[in-house]
Amino acid sequence: MPVDLPHGGVEVGQRPAGRAEFGRQGGGADGVHDRAAEGLAYWNGLWRYAGFRRTQYLLTGVWGGAFLLEAAARVELTYLLPTDQMVLANSVLPLVVVGALVAWTVLMAKRGRARSAAASAGDA
Repeated sequence: MPVDLPHGGVEVGQRPAGRAEFGRQGGGADGVHDRAAEGLAYWNGLWRYAGFRRTQYLLTGVWGGAFLLEAAARVELTYLLPTDQMVLANSVLPLVVVGALVAWTVLMAKRGRARSAAASAGDA
């Protein structure tokens, strides 16, 4: 049961009164919520596969490592470059890093789909 707080809110972890689900007030006639729930169930189901887990951990590690390297490069460049050049580098470097990471992620996804299709064909 929600606890009424002096500011009109509810205690953390409690559902606001009159709401069956967060963000859903009606029946969802268009089926958006049902499709979202199906998509979430599908995503959660993928975690039972070791290859999927390994790929997700790899992607997370590479993205995190790349952003840490970018931050370290910015610190170093701050001491090496004049201010006007560093302002430009601070504008360009994140775009280059994210662009490279997105391209690498797409490549990894294509490889993963190809491996999955090959494994499925081998099982059939």
